[in-house]
Amino acid sequence: MGARCYLKSVKFLAHFLFTTTTLCAATIPGSFRQIHCDGGGWFEQIVPHSSGRIYGRTDVGGLYRSDDHGDSWQFLSGDFTNYASYFVQGLAIASGSADVVYQATGTSYADGEPGCGVWKSVTGGATWTQVLAGVNFSGNDAPRWGGECLAIQPGNDAEIWAGSRGNGLWRSVNSGANWTNTAAATFDTSDVVICGVTIHPAAPDHVWVCGEGGVWVSVDHGATWVKKITATRIYRVVRKADGTTFAAGVNSGANVLYRITASDWANPATYTAANINANYNAALPYPPSGEMAMVQVMANGDLWAADLFEFTCKSADNGATFTRLPMTLTGPLTGWTSPGTTTVPGGRNGIVQDPALASRFFLGGGYAPFRSDDSGATWRFIVGGVSETVAWRACFHPTDPNRVWLPIADLGATTVSDGGASGASTGYIAPQFPFPDDNVVFSHRMLISAEKTIASGGEQATHKARIYQTINNGATWTKLAAAGLPTGANRELVDAVAASDNADDFIVFASGTTGVGAAGIYRTTNGGANFTQATGIPAGSDTGNLFYWQPSLERHATDPAVRFLFLRNTGFFKSTDRGASWTKPGAQPRNTFAKLRVDPVTSRVWVGTEFSTGFDFSDDGGASWTATSTFTSVTDFDCHGGRLAALGRRAGDTFNKIYASADNGVTWDEITRAGQRFANAQAVAVDPWRPGTVWISTNGRAIARFTPWTPLEIWRDTNLGSPTADDLANPDGDTFRNLIEYALGTDPNAPDAPLTGEIATDAGSRYTALRIPRDAIAAGVTYSVEASGDLATWSAAGLVTIADTATLLHVRDNVAIGAPGVGKRFLRLRVTAPL
Repeated sequence: MGARCYLKSVKFLAHFLFTTTTLCAATIPGSFRQIHCDGGGWFEQIVPHSSGRIYGRTDVGGLYRSDDHGDSWQFLSGDFTNYASYFVQGLAIASGSADVVYQATGTSYADGEPGCGVWKSVTGGATWTQVLAGVNFSGNDAPRWGGECLAIQPGNDAEIWAGSRGNGLWRSVNSGANWTNTAAATFDTSDVVICGVTIHPAAPDHVWVCGEGGVWVSVDHGATWVKKITATRIYRVVRKADGTTFAAGVNSGANVLYRITASDWANPATYTAANINANYNAALPYPPSGEMAMVQVMANGDLWAADLFEFTCKSADNGATFTRLPMTLTGPLTGWTSPGTTTVPGGRNGIVQDPALASRFFLGGGYAPFRSDDSGATWRFIVGGVSETVAWRACFHPTDPNRVWLPIADLGATTVSDGGASGASTGYIAPQFPFPDDNVVFSHRMLISAEKTIASGGEQATHKARIYQTINNGATWTKLAAAGLPTGANRELVDAVAASDNADDFIVFASGTTGVGAAGIYRTTNGGANFTQATGIPAGSDTGNLFYWQPSLERHATDPAVRFLFLRNTGFFKSTDRGASWTKPGAQPRNTFAKLRVDPVTSRVWVGTEFSTGFDFSDDGGASWTATSTFTSVTDFDCHGGRLAALGRRAGDTFNKIYASADNGVTWDEITRAGQRFANAQAVAVDPWRPGTVWISTNGRAIARFTPWTPLEIWRDTNLGSPTADDLANPDGDTFRNLIEYALGTDPNAPDAPLTGEIATDAGSRYTALRIPRDAIAAGVTYSVEASGDLATWSAAGLVTIADTATLLHVRDNVAIGAPGVGKRFLRLRVTAPL
């Protein structure tokens, strides 16, 4: 199907009428479509501004902003080049401008990474500058469930406080330009991991710090400090205008909720802390399962408190008594929510009141953000534009080009049914297994046939192996018996591959340390009912875990008996009996720290090494290897029919980028660019159905689909500033609309002379004719000339083509001028471009 553009013209004696009309469809290098997954991870806290704008921080998925109270969200971390920048522990917005915002990033397993520190934006998150480097924070550690570790001094937007993870309490008095490590003797120690910094406007010199170790307070603007509570971890401190202070956390495995009072707030020696957690528990039907991480004081003085996973309570008497709140959920559910859910699901650890509207509350927590427009009586999801799941390599249906399966953490898996065009997904595993069943599940690799889809992975409570199956595209899932697989903890299935000729014959890799009945390859021939452990895998090899695994399994494109394995740090293995036994060939790639992919069309075996050597390949099933020097490191890659996509570094790169090749790795083009750096990418997949399309899986931003622009979209972007510019528009005001300008090679921004007809003579007769220049860059455009005697009925039948070349279409009418009974004749050009 095509979009059509018409050129009609006026001029040339009385026999021609030429004017223009257009209709059609749409950069370089391409466009990205986010698959949103309806939220999906810990959206920990929303921080509102008096202007009405809100920002939201996540544990592994970066920062978001909304200008419509959460109805839609804009992702703000797309330009970061280091994955540590996606772990956000703290947020602070300048009172004088919602465009001035700070974030604290980092996590324990990214210590020392360049992305750790404090970042500042003066453009509402569009651009960022690192203002404090070399300081670690706790974006994906337990302290993330607490209050903000950043605080701007009330009444002075130039003064910022930042509480780190073991690197001290920092202060800037010049808007982040310079920083001082304050009270180093108290806070600059690995034993002090700060969860939150609190300063109430009613007492701007009183600074409260909480975290691992307890609660500290300074009543002289940070000059001196007193520790007032000793506890395992205090997540959050909040204060009322009269000074009454509350602190929530855990101590020696028991939840604590302290109320702090004083006879003289200027003298910390008069402070008294009473644990009122028993009052909170008295409102509950049973003891909570999560830690006490949320406490907040609302504008009317009410105290709200909640444990991480179950109960939210309210007190109107400073915590003497509590009432359990229903947390009623209204509005549409997300795709991963169990049908019939009527209360806020998942974790809850941050509730705030909008200063722009007292009746509007926001709630952060596990899986999604929420909003209440009636002071907390009812809540609804606000997940539009939020994509926060951890995702692995996309998997494609063998016969349906529009069906793409996405293996993800927490929610198990999801599928798109339109090739990713809309960004919508359905068919999650998680709602099929609500608490106390598997509840939180993941899959690493989908095995897809025309009849069914199998998701191999595990559950995240004890990390036991799980295999799920659907025969109706995710509408319902069943859990396979999987007898013979190791049943102990930490035996997640981290990879799998099925035989090309039998969907019921597949192998999986259980993680951990290899050995009999432990980690290793297991094979089933009856669709996952029973498994038998394969032989030949060396014992004692560490194969990793859910988030960092060592094996990659593949199969031969044409020989169903041949399977391949690369066991990182051990080497390349091959099976010629459908995965029942394995041997390690003598020929090996240059490096053992690698991943394996096999081209499903050509059977070329590729190995990509994360350190030093880049790519090796074999065209003889691993009997010999060819080294390449294109990449210096490869984190992940994929291949199909000679097309490749790679996440890694080439010479000169200082951070990972995503590249694509259409010629078996001979030449490469970059996919990543400003705003789309994908610093937390962990897998790429080549779309077998759409040449040039690459799916990018991330550790916390779900999956994005990259699609290369058509020549028309590139032309639009180059000449009109947008790949989706209107083909019907006529910005230069001449007789040609944009699509005609594209087809003819004329300038859409400067008036061009109109096309005019001509007289063609043939065998003594004269005919109206059109000479149309073709533009070589207008790939895919179809040019045709049509004739009419009444401007109502048009036809190309019988017209005579004088010339048809790459640069010229010359066509004449088939009715001679002045023929008996013939009146005026009209010619028009029709241009059709692919949508």
